[in-house]
Amino acid sequence: MYYSLVETARENGLNPFEYLSWIFTQAPNLGKPGYVATVEKFLPGSTKIPQNVYIPKSKRTEPEKYAWEEDIS
Repeated sequence: MYYSLVETARENGLNPFEYLSWIFTQAPNLGKPGYVATVEKFLPGSTKIPQNVYIPKSKRTEPEKYAWEEDIS
């Protein structure tokens, strides 16, 4: 079960350690005011996931070229 949570986090651009830490701190308080209300809010597509759980995206707009793709002029 933990492996599937880690892989799901990776596939959705989440830091697995931060994601699991967030889940395990929120789960005991499920449904209480100020905490996650339903289990569905733990899923990677939820708007309740804090920003620090996401892996920062690169600001590069162009994909990196490989040595064999570079233009030789």
